[in-house]
Amino acid sequence: MLSYLRKAGYGASFNLYNAANYGTPQIRERVIILCSRDGSEMPYLTPTHSESGEYGLPRWNTFRLAVQDLPSSPQDFVKFPEKRLKYYVC
Repeated sequence: MLSYLRKAGYGASFNLYNAANYGTPQIRERVIILCSRDGSEMPYLTPTHSESGEYGLPRWNTFRLAVQDLPSSPQDFVKFPEKRLKYYVC
């Protein structure tokens, strides 16, 4: 993938990032590819959060923190059509 991008004139960098380090309430690692059209190398992303608050960053978010402000009253929802449900139920 990187060689195709570079042959097309893009500058590219990649790294393995943990979504929790960027404020999401989940520990999930993903390979992220950053590209620039001018061929320059892209800088690595700087984390905004850390597991235990190192470097003065806020601690990782939790699911509880993410949903604590949601209203507790019944919520509106849309039912899936019956013919689609067979694809969503195991």
